[in-house]
Amino acid sequence: MKERIKKYMDYKSISAGELATLLEVQRSNISHILNGRNMPGAAFIEKFLICFPDLNARWLLTGKGEMTYDVENLTEKEVLQPIKT
Repeated sequence: MKERIKKYMDYKSISAGELATLLEVQRSNISHILNGRNMPGAAFIEKFLICFPDLNARWLLTGKGEMTYDVENLTEKEVLQPIKT
């Protein structure tokens, strides 16, 4: 998942420090995740997805699908669609 977080950060052109500020977490938390020392927890993932509504949660968690979607045109059905493995 760390590689997908890095890819999304590159896409948004935000640094680790900026991400920490946006998510209201310590910079060391971001550093540990990006360096692979720690896996992101549920609270971190929730903050990440709330802060970036265009981010596809399925892509972040599984690597499947598109990285982002157009939130303005997203239907409730698409949001609630179950993950297919």
